[in-house]
Amino acid sequence: MNLRLIISFLFIFATCGLAMYAQDEIQFRAIYPPQSSTMSEAAAETLVSKVDQILNRNSAATGGDFGVFVVEPSLSIISDESTSGLVNNVNVVSGELTLTAKNNYDNAAYYSVTVKLKATAKNAETEPYELLAKSIKITDPIYVRFVRTARQNIEKYFSENCENAISRAKALFIAGQFDDAATLLLAIPTQAPCFEEAVELLAFIKAKSIDKQPETVPVAEPTVVPQETPVVAGEPVVPVAQEPEPQIEHEPDNTEIYISQSGWELAVDSCYFSPVNRRVVIGLKIKSLDKDYYDLYTAPDKAIGADGTQYSNLANANGWNNSFPDGLGVKVTFYINDIKNNPGCIALFRFSIGNVKYELRNLTVR
Repeated sequence: MNLRLIISFLFIFATCGLAMYAQDEIQFRAIYPPQSSTMSEAAAETLVSKVDQILNRNSAATGGDFGVFVVEPSLSIISDESTSGLVNNVNVVSGELTLTAKNNYDNAAYYSVTVKLKATAKNAETEPYELLAKSIKITDPIYVRFVRTARQNIEKYFSENCENAISRAKALFIAGQFDDAATLLLAIPTQAPCFEEAVELLAFIKAKSIDKQPETVPVAEPTVVPQETPVVAGEPVVPVAQEPEPQIEHEPDNTEIYISQSGWELAVDSCYFSPVNRRVVIGLKIKSLDKDYYDLYTAPDKAIGADGTQYSNLANANGWNNSFPDGLGVKVTFYINDIKNNPGCIALFRFSIGNVKYELRNLTVR
């Protein structure tokens, strides 16, 4: 179990009563393989997608880019044989898949497993790595044992190295890396001997991170949740009864960000097209600046391409309910699905968190 869901209750309940709100199991996220520079992008994305499916099937996925614990896959090719001169050429590729559960900050490995793979394809033009990745059977019981053993080893590791994790978090905090320090503390299981110390340190980091926030121009609290499209600063504003002027920020690459209420901060981490999954992936970091929010309904509403195409298949990779601890940047990933080619630019992407409306305009797609 970890602390992520505890943050929302930090100033409501005493520390000794917080454990009941922690998550039941340690969660992981898939990262790209170390040899992704040598294999094709399609092979790397297929491999990561398979690991995501394994984690989801075993209720072990973080549901986004957030999290200290990761699973790193790697593929090795043992043989690549093909028949020629026949009516249908046949490619037979054999190799091994290695999954390693590790800590993404200190690179500590907790457990790894190797699975033999074999793929056969007729008249295949697909590279061997991608053939092997596609042959992974996510229902294999070995992956259930992998997740279970990795979780057990992580709990054992923190029972023996708890103070090292606390020291690492303090060093990150002193260096001004508040989000990284908090993320490291969120990984400490409730069974660890330093669990309560981690809770106290997390509260301290959160309070200090608020003190370090740059001053902003006060924005009046809204009396009615705005429903109209926000107006960019500098353009004439048509008065609307009981509707506040939205907070406006500007991101690089001409991306404009509109937030309907004060007390929130948003930054674009990434935006890219995935040809294998046929979707645009939008990675955002969202931060509450004034209070803790928990279980807020977070949903995409509209996406329009630069050519006017309206996309209807939208999804939140994190799930529909998300928590936003005060002062802690939370990564949220949205998908725009069923896209055949890179649109180059998303003219409008709109979503909501609770009753707060967000709009991104002129979002460049890599």
